[in-house]
Amino acid sequence: MKNLTLTVFVIFFSFITLSQTFVFDVKEIISYKAKGDLSYNETKQNSYWETPLEPIDCKYEINIDKKTSTFYHNGVKINTLNIIEINKNGDVYVIKIKDYNVFNPSDIIITTYTINVKEMSFYMSWFVPNTNVTRAQFHTKIKSYIK
Repeated sequence: MKNLTLTVFVIFFSFITLSQTFVFDVKEIISYKAKGDLSYNETKQNSYWETPLEPIDCKYEINIDKKTSTFYHNGVKINTLNIIEINKNGDVYVIKIKDYNVFNPSDIIITTYTINVKEMSFYMSWFVPNTNVTRAQFHTKIKSYIK
């Protein structure tokens, strides 16, 4: 009986510890644009357009188990999208989702989140294939946690 109880506890505990939802409350951003399908760093380095520091009220909830990303703006849920790819290398997750441009729904947008779990940093970039432009955001005022 002890072995059964221990086994159930270990399985349950393993399930709970593997469950991860990253939450990022973003209050300020700087945005960049560059030509090509680029990473966040490449977009920043090759940027032909940069915004000054902008206030924003956004929240991102990225659920690794459910493979979903939920976006909130000014406290209102805007959408929940499916994650199409998750890559983990040490403390860094690179997560991709497919979205559509709200201004032109025929534009497919591939969004990439780069999350460093150790630093709890969050960078994002998105590529619009029909314009061959990547836009990236650097989040300066951010509250992040794992729930």
